[in-house]
Amino acid sequence: MKKLATCCAAAFAIALTLPVPALASASSQSGTAYASLSADGSTLTFYRSSSSASGGTGGSSSAGKAASPSAATYSGFEEATSNTASPFASADKVTSIVFEDSISPACTADWFKGFSNLKSVEGLSNLNTSKVTDFSSMFEGCTSLSSIDISSLDMSKAADTSDMFAGDSSLSTITMGKTFTAKNAKSSANMFPVVSADSSHTGRWCLSDGSNGLAADSLDASYAGSSMSGTWIREQFVPVYRLYNKWTGDHFFTESLSEDKSLEKVGWKDEGMTWKSAAISTYPVYRLYNPYSGDHHFTTSLSEYSSLAGIGWIQEGQAFYSIGSRQDVDWTEPVYRLYNRWLKVGSHLFTTNEDEQGYLQGIGWNFEGVAFYAFQ
Repeated sequence: MKKLATCCAAAFAIALTLPVPALASASSQSGTAYASLSADGSTLTFYRSSSSASGGTGGSSSAGKAASPSAATYSGFEEATSNTASPFASADKVTSIVFEDSISPACTADWFKGFSNLKSVEGLSNLNTSKVTDFSSMFEGCTSLSSIDISSLDMSKAADTSDMFAGDSSLSTITMGKTFTAKNAKSSANMFPVVSADSSHTGRWCLSDGSNGLAADSLDASYAGSSMSGTWIREQFVPVYRLYNKWTGDHFFTESLSEDKSLEKVGWKDEGMTWKSAAISTYPVYRLYNPYSGDHHFTTSLSEYSSLAGIGWIQEGQAFYSIGSRQDVDWTEPVYRLYNRWLKVGSHLFTTNEDEQGYLQGIGWNFEGVAFYAFQ
């Protein structure tokens, strides 16, 4: 037993004198980050490879990428702490960007600036941006990009998101994660592309449920210090048409142009577009029909919608949307509701015209306040 103990002690002493092998670093385990441009210049693929100076590869599912035919291969972008131009200088014909392996850059400023042909970005969940503070101009000038989901990006350390999507004239949908926060108006200036008003768009951005509509130049400042999580879309409106039945005295409102024209053909007078409703919102306006009198009624109140159905009115579902409670902004207008107790048909009228409202009140109509809100 004594001899065994002596041998063990000797072995232990020898072990202490042997050199301890160094642990492999994270970078040597994961390999070098590369971006390879396809031979036709249409796809830019990000991957990792443990290629040695002699050209050997291994250790990555994309290790063979460097050996594939390509127009250009880029490296060093993962370590760069600042950029004054895109590190992928010859990639202006790119239509698709693919992140195949985990990439952990220190800065993404200007990465895809000027990629005017870019249409899709895949595998963004492989882009680890937990260290990135500067996202400025990352997708600036990507004029062919129509939608992008950056909800997987860690933007908790973002200090500069200015011009991130500036000039992206085709962009209509941006999905952001919970860590996306506009720090202040300066660092987030022009982050969103300015969108123009047209025959169906208001010229503002809003969340996909129709809430929080703001112009691009005020959106960043309005969200300073707050999460911008959610899917942002170009805000749309839908015209609401007003028709009048001279035989019954009923006024009818619809966002359906085909319904408007059908009623006009059977004798209703088309009074044109009366207001602009939201294309999508969390505040639906419901329509009811009285089969006994031929009257129509519109309401945002579910209780009124149900109570009228209880006394014989037919529920016809959602007619259009109200903007909701955004009455404190200068690009909305109230839709007033008036009631004439002497009329059996057309007893309620809805109007945005204050002169019409005042006139009807003057001849005996009861003013019932604001029914809902529309775009100006």
